[in-house]
Amino acid sequence: MKNSAFGIIAILLGVATGIYGVIQIQNINNLLDHGQQAVAETVSVDYSIAQKPGERPTFYPVVSWRTDAGDTVTVAAGFGGPDEKAYHKGDRYTVFYDPDAPDEQFYVTPLGEAPAVRWLDAVPLGIAVVFVAIGLSLVRSRH
Repeated sequence: MKNSAFGIIAILLGVATGIYGVIQIQNINNLLDHGQQAVAETVSVDYSIAQKPGERPTFYPVVSWRTDAGDTVTVAAGFGGPDEKAYHKGDRYTVFYDPDAPDEQFYVTPLGEAPAVRWLDAVPLGIAVVFVAIGLSLVRSRH
């Protein structure tokens, strides 16, 4: 009985995570297809502190652009890595944004590169598969 309950919970968590992942990817695709587009420039490079001893901090560009409405938006780009020299002030990017919420709904990609969903954007789908698989194995082990 205990395994079945945990299995059902895992399946439900997997389905919920999968739905969240699909919505995230749909939002990104919607921005790429229908959002406004601008050129953003790196105004600074920031970092987040490592969460565990021995880990390196994550460096990421902070970019700024002017919207079609004339507002200046400055945000963390939404990607980064452990190499502190990977991003430089003045680097340019293409940004896709929602004109109604440019500082909340945006997608930044390197200038000149075709935008694509990053692997990190698909992580919830991978987690969903793992939860559903664990849940199914727990439910089946009961029978």
